[in-house]
Amino acid sequence: MKRSVRTAICSAVISLALAAPVPAAHALDGEPELLQVAYVIGDPQTLALEAEANSPITHVTAHFFPKGALQDAPEVYETDDFVQDGTQGPSRSFWHNAHPLLLPAFGHYRVTFDLTDADGDQTYGLWDAESFGGYFWYAGNARIEDFQATPTHPDYDHRTLTLTGRLTTSLPGHPEQRTPLADTPVDVVGSEVTTDEDGRFSRVLPVNSRFVDVSACAWASEDHYVACYQDPDIVSTALAPTRIQLSTAASATLDRGATVTYRGTAQVLTAAGWKALPAARVTLDIPPAARNGIPETLATATSDSHGAFALSTTPIASGHAVIAVDAEDAPFYGDSPHVPVSYTVVVRPRISVTGFSAKLDPRSRLTATTQLRAPAASVNTRVPAVLERSADGRTGWQTVKNLTVDLSHGSARLTTTVDKAPSASYWRVRLPGTPQLLGTGTDSLWVHRWPTRFAGLNASPEPVRAGGYVTVSGTLQRQSAAGWIPVSARQTVYIGFRRAGSSTTTWVGWVTTDSHGHFSTRIRDYHDGYWTARWLTDNPYFLQTVSAADYVDVR
Repeated sequence: MKRSVRTAICSAVISLALAAPVPAAHALDGEPELLQVAYVIGDPQTLALEAEANSPITHVTAHFFPKGALQDAPEVYETDDFVQDGTQGPSRSFWHNAHPLLLPAFGHYRVTFDLTDADGDQTYGLWDAESFGGYFWYAGNARIEDFQATPTHPDYDHRTLTLTGRLTTSLPGHPEQRTPLADTPVDVVGSEVTTDEDGRFSRVLPVNSRFVDVSACAWASEDHYVACYQDPDIVSTALAPTRIQLSTAASATLDRGATVTYRGTAQVLTAAGWKALPAARVTLDIPPAARNGIPETLATATSDSHGAFALSTTPIASGHAVIAVDAEDAPFYGDSPHVPVSYTVVVRPRISVTGFSAKLDPRSRLTATTQLRAPAASVNTRVPAVLERSADGRTGWQTVKNLTVDLSHGSARLTTTVDKAPSASYWRVRLPGTPQLLGTGTDSLWVHRWPTRFAGLNASPEPVRAGGYVTVSGTLQRQSAAGWIPVSARQTVYIGFRRAGSSTTTWVGWVTTDSHGHFSTRIRDYHDGYWTARWLTDNPYFLQTVSAADYVDVR
């Protein structure tokens, strides 16, 4: 039956169970007296005792009786194999058995002692009823053998420890004989495993730190004392070298207030060679020597799954820094050598941009205008400018036109046009700058007109006799948030005809739309050709439109 409370004791020292002095069963004044009985921690087959007499004690004999046996029951074991450990004053001494006890079976025993001193005084049947609840527990001396941690130094390619060992115990009366303890729980670094038939156990331990305390303990049971193993040498990991590979230039020149970004990859040296180091902390630091012995971290980043990183900083003055892998307490790799970088901060006057406007006419022509001014009229230079557009005003800016502006007189007005511009878009002008002038740009403007169209334009009948009437009809529509809807009533639609083989369209009539945007008109036709419709508008919200042509054969 196992004890309900498990206690792991892993040191080997003699511990005396403190109790009040034990009265001798047959002691007379001056005769030896048993003070207390103890056991040796880690050795359940050794007894220790403390005794006192008016002269040095010279002989100790112990008698063992089964727990619960009657007072006159025969003893099951007797030994006088006791040696003295030391003394305290002239009358008190300490003793323990010199060799393991050889009791016939494991279990609890009542123990009495016979003591003899140098004067020949003797006391018999002394019993410590206080220590151990009055009974001595005789158990197998369990032991963990062949405990090993593999590999001896985990590394980047081997991130687990395999801990193995064998749990054995002694036999009753035969402490020199070892036998395996099967199906017994063993605590291996905080997790419980169970021994096999040969007493062997194993646990795979993930390594998450540079130093690992490895230990194993088998708990006490009814027949076996606790056994523990603790490696005196903590297992340490092997730290792989690391390095930084920059993909951007190590030196940069930038304007004050601008941000410089250094990109690269963190790498680690493995058995297969250099490879990407993911999830590594990479730092951009000003060395201590550059700041009177005080280091400063400008930026930190964590490398991605490919080891890539980006470090950004906005320096206020020119300087030098270093980039490195900061391993901190990473279990399998160390800090990398420093990679030096530098940045030069320059101060350039900025071009002033004011009064930006962008307008879209009914024919889809965009006109963009802005006023540019150099910081000083003496600046004799031509500066580049870029007209750009974006669908949402935040991303996807596209270059529409590359321009050049003459600022030799200190200021200039930039005006440019774009034919067939989109009906809805954000627009801006950006100035990249020059070596003498700092670039800038305008705010973005939203420019929009609703597209229009002719739906279902038809010229009929087909064919028609020469001089007969052709009916041209269709529907004028505009786009809205809800889709295509009719343009409001009484819109003027011009009807055009282009004779077959000609490139000139003649506008031969006009018609107005009804409330549904529909129109229809009859016109004499004398020649084969193409009929079209056109809507012209000065409404600031719509684009004008021309229909596709419909061919009519005249016979």
